[in-house]
Amino acid sequence: MLFGNNLEMVEAINSLKGNMPSDVEDVVVNLALQIMKLAGYNDISRNKIQILDIIKSGKALEKFKELVKLQGGDISYIDNPEKFEKAPIITPIISEANGYIEELDAEIIGKVCLNLGAGRKNKEDVIDNRVGVILTRKIGDKIEKGEVIGYIHSNDINKTETAMEMMKNAYKIGTKIKQKKNILDII
Repeated sequence: MLFGNNLEMVEAINSLKGNMPSDVEDVVVNLALQIMKLAGYNDISRNKIQILDIIKSGKALEKFKELVKLQGGDISYIDNPEKFEKAPIITPIISEANGYIEELDAEIIGKVCLNLGAGRKNKEDVIDNRVGVILTRKIGDKIEKGEVIGYIHSNDINKTETAMEMMKNAYKIGTKIKQKKNILDII
């Protein structure tokens, strides 16, 4: 799970290249299935095969490039995501306990990203596209004390220290495996 402008763009590009985590693929495919259903395409099995084929064949990536180019964007970033500028400070988030990740507090993660500069507190604030958070472990994962469970991408050591303190409260570590569904319900 990645949070922050450049980090999210790299994940989106990699996903369009067919390198997406299974939970992301599950959400993407189900959203596309719902859109197709609204458009009158009701054969779910066939639609799912088509969606996955469009991604795996590179057609989705090519369409994305076309849209970026039409808006005056530099498509070389899509071909080479390493061109996206990285934060000057990348600090690992270390687990302070053994157990299973039972909960991740999205509000805290959002506030961490905001404080790092990934969003605006006030409309005149400048967004730093380089900063954000990468979480390498998800709800239900077993973790060990001292293990890296994510990374803070920052532009300032003081912001990094604040983010690290805040992230301590973002995780609830317990003794039970608690898998959550990627999609809770379709309404």
